[in-house]
Amino acid sequence: QATVVLIQDLLVHPDYQRKGLGKKLMQRALAEIKSYGQLQIEVLTDDEETTVSFYKSLGFRSVNDAGMISLIQDTRY
Repeated sequence: QATVVLIQDLLVHPDYQRKGLGKKLMQRALAEIKSYGQLQIEVLTDDEETTVSFYKSLGFRSVNDAGMISLIQDTRY
């Protein structure tokens, strides 16, 4: 059974942003994910104020606030 779910960005076309579509999509996804039981749900996204605020409005918090650290190895660079 999975214990961690990773969401890497929720992308909404600029013409449809700021209309609640992204929030509804994310709420639907979170409801589906949570139906499987207790999981750690992580979001990997850009460090931009509006993006961070969006995810925080959905109940996410920084891994630093949770006493954790997130590390990656990105071989694209």
